[in-house]
Amino acid sequence: MSTQHTLPSRAIPKELPASARLFLFGGGGVRVVPLRDGEAVLGRSSASSVVLEDPTASGQHARFERKRGGGPWRVVDLGSTNGTFVGGMQVDEAPLEHGSVIRVGATLVVLEIGPRATEPCGEPVSIEEEHLERSIDRIAASDDPVLILGPTGAGKGHAAALLAERSGRRGRVVHVNCAALPRELVESELFGHERGAFSGAAGARAGLIEEADGGTLFLDEIGTLDLAIQAKLLVALESGVIRRVGGGTPRRVDVRTIAATNLDVDAAIASGQFRADLYYRLAVHTLTLPALAQRRPDIPRLLTAAMGLPFATALTPEAREALLVWSWPGNVRELLNVARSLRPLGDPPWDFGALPEPMARFLHERAGGSRPVSDTMSSPLAASRSRLIPPREELVAALADCDGNVTELARRMGKHRNQLVRWLDTYGLR
Repeated sequence: MSTQHTLPSRAIPKELPASARLFLFGGGGVRVVPLRDGEAVLGRSSASSVVLEDPTASGQHARFERKRGGGPWRVVDLGSTNGTFVGGMQVDEAPLEHGSVIRVGATLVVLEIGPRATEPCGEPVSIEEEHLERSIDRIAASDDPVLILGPTGAGKGHAAALLAERSGRRGRVVHVNCAALPRELVESELFGHERGAFSGAAGARAGLIEEADGGTLFLDEIGTLDLAIQAKLLVALESGVIRRVGGGTPRRVDVRTIAATNLDVDAAIASGQFRADLYYRLAVHTLTLPALAQRRPDIPRLLTAAMGLPFATALTPEAREALLVWSWPGNVRELLNVARSLRPLGDPPWDFGALPEPMARFLHERAGGSRPVSDTMSSPLAASRSRLIPPREELVAALADCDGNVTELARRMGKHRNQLVRWLDTYGLR
């Protein structure tokens, strides 16, 4: 029987107790605060129930609240100087959900709602990451096949590597990218061939399954194999025996199979794209990886590792906010690309304009900007965005360009007006 180890979705099962906590990302790193029924007030004052070491936060900046006994969480701005933002938009009050991103001063807050399997220990991670780690630990030592499901770029290869690493098997880990196998050579690549089996087969060669004997065979993007190969693969996995192309001698192999696909397996089986019998052979255990946007508390940790610099100090609050609210359609793979694109840009902290344009455009529009970000990013102000504060002469010229309108200049720069005012005061320009 197939054992499901599916990670929790946004819908929290009613029979499990749901808890809520806040991940706080500020200049001092990450802090996790449990939320109880009632309310929690965030601010710089010691009178706040959650005290922020953030000079840009008001004494009592924002309140998180919900009705005792249940109901949705809400955030309420308490008349703060710099405003409270949800998903990049300024609000007086707003309902929240699992994964909501709130900015309080320069502190970014992610709300997490859901049942936790254990009390957190060590580095704080999302519920989804915690469940994935526990599932991997539970099934790694087994020789049973595992099927890993999830969207492109969600980290299926990393999960497979962890399973293989913790399995205790001494043989090789053979990674097969099924999508990259030449169609006319798939059978030969998987099962091997004997000399003269086909034109160009000058000598005998072991296939990838045979190379994994005693170890782990990772069949990545298995859904791309055609049905004829799926049938032969099923026979090999069930019998533990393979035959090379052009040969009749059976060869026994001992492999632990891990397969991965981004397919909707039910739909693929219904449409005839994927064999149901192969699915049941592979899915003794299944791991379903969530999209990165469903596990936002992990984004700063992953970026820190990818950049080699702390998330809290490598980026300005605006840039950190953009990274947290972005939808990440390319998942972890996209995040790694962003980290690589930042490294050649010079000394951190990197600002809003250092981010890829679609990301910067998204937050700019959420913040109420009406002019396309590309218009402002092609201006002389674009260079200043990669620094914490622009040079005085650039601000003087930009302000003159806006006829002295501070609000318009803030909009063009993608900055909060209060931050721009602080810059102007620094240079005595008001």
